[in-house]
Amino acid sequence: MQDGNACVLDMRRSFYALPPVGAMMLRRVLETDLTTAASLVAADYGAPIAQVQGDMRRFLKDLEDRDLLRQPGQPSRPQQIPWGARVVATLLALAFAARRSTQARAAWGLTLARLSLRLFGWTATVSAWKRRIEGPTREPAPVTPGTQAGAIDAIVRAAAARHVLGMDCKERALCCWAMAKRAGLPASLVVGIRPYPLAGHSWCEIDGVIVSDDRQSCARYTPVFRYA
Repeated sequence: MQDGNACVLDMRRSFYALPPVGAMMLRRVLETDLTTAASLVAADYGAPIAQVQGDMRRFLKDLEDRDLLRQPGQPSRPQQIPWGARVVATLLALAFAARRSTQARAAWGLTLARLSLRLFGWTATVSAWKRRIEGPTREPAPVTPGTQAGAIDAIVRAAAARHVLGMDCKERALCCWAMAKRAGLPASLVVGIRPYPLAGHSWCEIDGVIVSDDRQSCARYTPVFRYA
């Protein structure tokens, strides 16, 4: 960040703010190693190296305990998808498999997206949905506003505008992504961040074309996560 602070984004939970000293420590450890980073920090602040090393070890241990930082080669913690999130994903698959209109599927997708996000969060929802919505694979085709991608975009936007719950970017992106994946289109979910003021945004891309949102709105955010 321009003021020297740093923000760590954990999609399973929330934002973590690091003060300038913590941000500087983390950056130097990632660029070099603990011993070198401690020497540089000690020289900057005129502090004993042993004290700085101890402080940095405790700081890094806290990040590791929160699963925000891993040592090279250290395996990630196995992700446990809540059973409730799996149930909602199953309901989504059943709704998509039923002989319903595309408008009804979009309405169901938005509703279940809202429910799952509120109860289980972003990462659990995306993981559960990804296991249930994969459709037949197709060769990527050029996508224009008049193709199936454009139709999905228009249907989801219209359903979101009429929905009584008031859908946000996350629900629209998830619904477009689910419908596109179910149809076998090359879709991905994108999460972007804007530092000042700190804000997040999400949208869906189908073969590189933004759906569920306007390109001008998404351009204000720097993509940091992409889910295929």
